[in-house]
Amino acid sequence: MLDMNSINRHRIEQRRIQTEFNYAQALKRADELEEVAQRIRNNIRSELSNSAYSIKYFWKGNASDKYMLKLSKAIEELETTASNYERVAATVRETAKRSYEMELRVIRIAESRTYKG
Repeated sequence: MLDMNSINRHRIEQRRIQTEFNYAQALKRADELEEVAQRIRNNIRSELSNSAYSIKYFWKGNASDKYMLKLSKAIEELETTASNYERVAATVRETAKRSYEMELRVIRIAESRTYKG
């Protein structure tokens, strides 16, 4: 027959497992956000930079200048987007860490208690 302490130890262990899982998932999501930011930056460096070079080299005139201004603005916006993804990833990591540490404190407190039935 299970006593209250055994049941509570089981619940505490379940909570610890869930806490570890949630923390790992949050870190994984943060990594994914940083990967998106890196892909955006890689595309800026390769695709857009090559396009800009080709446009400057092969297309002359007022329309080319206007297009280059638009392309420059688009590149800036993409850089901002990449930076935003990185900021969100850092926030996810920090929030996950705080939550994880808080949960571990709660678990330690629960483990230190005994239940009388």
